[in-house]
Amino acid sequence: MNGKEMDYNERYKYLMELLDDDKFIQKKYVGAEIPNYICAFPPEEVSSYNDMVENLDKNLTRKGRKVLHLNVYEIMIEMLKDSGDFEDYLEESSLTHKSIMEDFEGVLDNDTEFAPKVASIINDSIPDLVLMNGIGESYPFIRVHTLLEKLPPLLKRLVPIVVFYPGNYDKITGSSALQLFGKLEHKNYYRAFNIFTEVR
Repeated sequence: MNGKEMDYNERYKYLMELLDDDKFIQKKYVGAEIPNYICAFPPEEVSSYNDMVENLDKNLTRKGRKVLHLNVYEIMIEMLKDSGDFEDYLEESSLTHKSIMEDFEGVLDNDTEFAPKVASIINDSIPDLVLMNGIGESYPFIRVHTLLEKLPPLLKRLVPIVVFYPGNYDKITGSSALQLFGKLEHKNYYRAFNIFTEVR
């Protein structure tokens, strides 16, 4: 049974069992490949899947796993607040989408700011695995395929990263394509595994 055929409870049970598997933690399912995994889900169920991440974090921790839960949106907001301009933006009524994108571009630049920030959090925590969500909420400032491309060389050691993705991760004409919200343009990303169909 693949991920699309599982209901919510079946997916939770599958993930709980997989993420607590020593072979998964030790990256034996992916060999020499980068241990990035996509858990795609229907965008309209984002609240339920945020709850799933919280429950996986809590129950895996209870079983002795060192889990790092990263909410990309919360990290983004924290960085904007640290820049000193965020509160002013909230009070400004004349901002355009273009001006916001331009002004935040430097603070959230993936090469110099955002990916290094996420890598620093992971390196400081030294987790067994990372659960990552907040992907839809942080769009269009943060693009997950770009973040995943930038992280590996910044990490002291590779750990399994499971991205909870509101959209599709499908094989299209031989490539792996991420489609946020199931509607936006496909973004090819080859170096991640569909956690429901490509792990065991």
